Amino acid sequence: MRGLPILVLILTGGCVADRRGDQNTCPVHESALQEDTVRILYGLVLRDPDYWAAMKARFPLSNREYLGGCMIGCCSASSAQVRFCARCRQAEAEWWAQYPEALKR
Repeated sequence: MRGLPILVLILTGGCVADRRGDQNTCPVHESALQEDTVRILYGLVLRDPDYWAAMKARFPLSNREYLGGCMIGCCSASSAQVRFCARCRQAEAEWWAQYPEALKR
């Protein structure tokens, strides 16, 4: 019985959260969504305000990573299944290439 907490931690530490939702089409590009498994970022994610505005307008379903919030526990998933738009991912990559200084802010 003493080893049970360690066993539970080992079994749940690498689990994958299903965050695919019900959406099948990108509202910006009208493209069919694909599926991917991405890392979950926990904590306060600080990004340039221009990035958030561009994301909403140009690449809302890039979903290269999943923001998991500020609370993390022993049973928190490390990866998430998501749906993404390939054209959103391309638009996001182009945005970062155009504004590399945003990474430093």
